[in-house]
Amino acid sequence: MGDNHELSRILGARPRQVCQRGKVNWLSAITAVSRLFSSLTGLFRDWRLRRAGANAARLVALEAGQARAKRMAEITTHLDTLGDDELDRRLRQYQRASGRMRMGETNQRGRGG
Repeated sequence: MGDNHELSRILGARPRQVCQRGKVNWLSAITAVSRLFSSLTGLFRDWRLRRAGANAARLVALEAGQARAKRMAEITTHLDTLGDDELDRRLRQYQRASGRMRMGETNQRGRGG
């Protein structure tokens, strides 16, 4: 009978005797099984919600990565259409705007082949 009280305590049921005078107290047994089933159902529902959230976050990250790759390809395609002189001019303009180069300086970019 001690095991029945322990099971009832774990499942949150009030400590009752499951056996009374050799007969099974079916109401207590069914209540304990019902509480166990409810607990397991809640755990499964929580797990499914966490999985759905993780899958949604993974999809958002994938879409953001694809958008960055697409934008990088667009920029690269545009830069490929520009000549070296135009690229040098834009680089100097950017460096002046960001304070990396003063007006009198020149940009001696290495032109390796």
